[in-house]
Amino acid sequence: VVKNVPLLKDLDLDTILSIMQNLRSQTFMPGEHVYKQDDTGDFLYFVKYGQLELYLADQSTTVMSLLRGDMFGQDALVDPDNPRHQANVRACKYSEVLYLDVDTYVELAIDSKRLRELVEREAKREQDVRQ
Repeated sequence: VVKNVPLLKDLDLDTILSIMQNLRSQTFMPGEHVYKQDDTGDFLYFVKYGQLELYLADQSTTVMSLLRGDMFGQDALVDPDNPRHQANVRACKYSEVLYLDVDTYVELAIDSKRLRELVEREAKREQDVRQ
């Protein structure tokens, strides 16, 4: 997982180990949603395999494809005043994602400024792509 998730390569070993110890797995069938716009953001996700798409509320505008190693869900974690997703994510192919719950993320982000910076940077990048 570490070698396939670029974000993890930029973190110290203790943070990587803490993330790895707390990751859980879930599979999604084609067409199944991971989350929808305005859902509360409870997890930070990483694509283990498969293909998902991040798309806007109009359901016809795909913003980006999410492939092995991509992180998503960070949009709802970086603003504690608005912990809601700003887009939708659904599986295009049979997919497995790893996820880290928000409470664990917050604990790790308190201890790791680098983790917080990386997640915030990815949230900003996703926001820019959505616009």
